[in-house]
Amino acid sequence: MRRVVRDDGILAIGVAGGIGGLAQALPLGTATTCCCTPWSLLAALAAVMFVVKRTRTALEPAEGALIGLGVGAITGLLGGCLAALRQMASMDGLLGGFLRDRHEALGFGLAQHLWGAIVIFLVHALFGLVLGPLGGWIASLLVKPPPPPPTPPG
Repeated sequence: MRRVVRDDGILAIGVAGGIGGLAQALPLGTATTCCCTPWSLLAALAAVMFVVKRTRTALEPAEGALIGLGVGAITGLLGGCLAALRQMASMDGLLGGFLRDRHEALGFGLAQHLWGAIVIFLVHALFGLVLGPLGGWIASLLVKPPPPPPTPPG
């Protein structure tokens, strides 16, 4: 990856990945918290648009996909961790059951809730790692750099 793209790309990966991960884990309703919602794809699109605007150069599809992979990894990991914690802390989850009745939570319910949290985490991480590079690749094909500023006559 070119140095000018790498410097702005790291900033874009961190910011877009963090925002995408938080958006992915917010309890906004069934349709928007579904792991199929392409938060990592949208975050990768935004990250590539930011890099193209800042560097004023077009990105190769491989560079866009690499930025998207970083965004998708952060989005998937952060969103997966927060969604798993939310699942465990819900009244039906591990911590809610533990607060209600400690003896019930220490039986089979504990393994069941931990398994559910692990599956939720893995699905979020998998969708982030698949949709992030796809979004970065698509954005690198669609987003063109802005024209250079006009030079004053003289």
